[in-house]
Amino acid sequence: MTPRQEGCGVQTEERRSWDNPIWTMIAWSVIFLGIGALFLIAASRKTVVIAEGVKDGKHSAELQAREEIPLTLLSDVQDGKLYVPLPAGSRADQIYVENQYLKRELHVHLRDVDPSYYEVHPVYGDLSHTMSSHAYHTGEELVLILRMDAVLEYRTVMNGGTLEIEQQIPSEAYQLLVVLDPEEEISYQVASCVALYLNGDVRIYLNSMDENRLGDEEMERFVKDSGADLYLRIGTTQSEDPSEYGISAEIGTLYFLPEYGNAQLADAIVRGAAISTVNRGRGVTQAPEESILWKMEIPSARVSVGYTSNAKEAELLAMEEYRKELSQGIAAGIAEAGTAMRQ
Repeated sequence: MTPRQEGCGVQTEERRSWDNPIWTMIAWSVIFLGIGALFLIAASRKTVVIAEGVKDGKHSAELQAREEIPLTLLSDVQDGKLYVPLPAGSRADQIYVENQYLKRELHVHLRDVDPSYYEVHPVYGDLSHTMSSHAYHTGEELVLILRMDAVLEYRTVMNGGTLEIEQQIPSEAYQLLVVLDPEEEISYQVASCVALYLNGDVRIYLNSMDENRLGDEEMERFVKDSGADLYLRIGTTQSEDPSEYGISAEIGTLYFLPEYGNAQLADAIVRGAAISTVNRGRGVTQAPEESILWKMEIPSARVSVGYTSNAKEAELLAMEEYRKELSQGIAAGIAEAGTAMRQ
């Protein structure tokens, strides 16, 4: 070991003794044990953000087939939060929070939790939006279900031994609220990817294709209850002429905000999708009078992503990469609409 140079002091024999491999091993062991203890202390106190997800309709149907377990709630604060006590040793990876917004329900999935735990440790907090509650046990997980009186957003953190769920009105959580209403499986595949190409201040509400799907009357009510800013129906077109192809849109009433309305939204979506896919934009026409578009009180349109009666376009629509391009173009149109509406 080279001694320090002038200005660093004189190296002593004791300092040089750290060159001994045994002393080195002991020193590093002590250091690692100390660091590990600090991590354990921090882990016991840290706040962990719990991601929100969506399970498929089949899972929801399986839950409904099981016997309901009563779930007691205590209302003791008005701070806009729900508090879910967690058994000792619970980990973030055992928790899954699901916003079933179409049904106005909050589902909290807890793995390896005995149903009897919540007989002694009830869920508590601000219940001003909670209409009813119950639970299901699948054998692997306990699912707490709270039915709300409104469409809400949730921000969930695991704070020590408690799950804290902040309830928010959608317009307070996001700058732009968009409802996408696909008509069939192809358009659902397109719609389900749109959110990937939008930034975090845009919330996409997606109608499902399973038993939870909202019909037109329910959808009209959902749009109002959610406070949505834009409504976009997505479908395809059939024609007797197999040579027709391209992307088009329909609108109902000429509803408009100052300098922005249905026609501008439809044009932005068609233009975005046509540019993204290098396809033909066929323009905007008026929707049939029976269309849900006539009942909307926000900027709304129906976009046709292509002609399934055209063999070549039907082949394109069956390709995942092409559908992603459509999603990206629709997202560009939504982003343009959002920017225009905020000006």
